[in-house]
Amino acid sequence: MKNLTAILLAIVLLASCKKEKDELIGTKWTANDEFAHIFWGGKCTNSVEFLTATTCQGIDNWSNGSYIKATQGTYKHWGDSISWTIETKTIKGKISGSIILSDYWDLGSNRVYTKE
Repeated sequence: MKNLTAILLAIVLLASCKKEKDELIGTKWTANDEFAHIFWGGKCTNSVEFLTATTCQGIDNWSNGSYIKATQGTYKHWGDSISWTIETKTIKGKISGSIILSDYWDLGSNRVYTKE
């Protein structure tokens, strides 16, 4: 009986030490890119896709897909806060449900990313 208790205790301890998977991994978040729309016309978006626990990619999709650029980057996620860096640009934001309210200014308001 003591051996069974010790084994169960060990299993519980190991399970509690396991690092939780970041719920952002494998998700893609997209915002309208109003600034690009002025120059390119059509529907212009900027997306961020979280690939692993630390890597992401930014995707610019301008003029209904006539220009698409994907660039690798890194991110940090803690609580409801997030920041990602693509090339030399760092964007910070707060996650609330299926949106990220970013600090990136885009023609009069901060860019809002919606989970796809």
